[in-house]
Amino acid sequence: MNRKIICNKIQTPDNTILISYSVHDYKEHKDKVSNEIYMVDGGNDYLRRNINKVPYEELSVYSDESFEVIRENYHRGTWDKEGNRIWIPMCKMSNNI
Repeated sequence: MNRKIICNKIQTPDNTILISYSVHDYKEHKDKVSNEIYMVDGGNDYLRRNINKVPYEELSVYSDESFEVIRENYHRGTWDKEGNRIWIPMCKMSNNI
């Protein structure tokens, strides 16, 4: 079985979490501790990172994880009442959203 990416995520030294939700969802953050720029890209299709002197913590989740871990990290995109794109984790989904 091939492992599939469920959540493409890192944590920077200043504890900022960066998540790429879709294939061209490039996110970057200038870290307050290391003063370096950290980035994620690729959504659930591939992992793309940059190289930093101070490393990030890899938090990506794969399909061979336990259901409990997957349900906390799998997100579904939707829109809020103002029309903004939001991502809801599986564990918080309901019929009201």
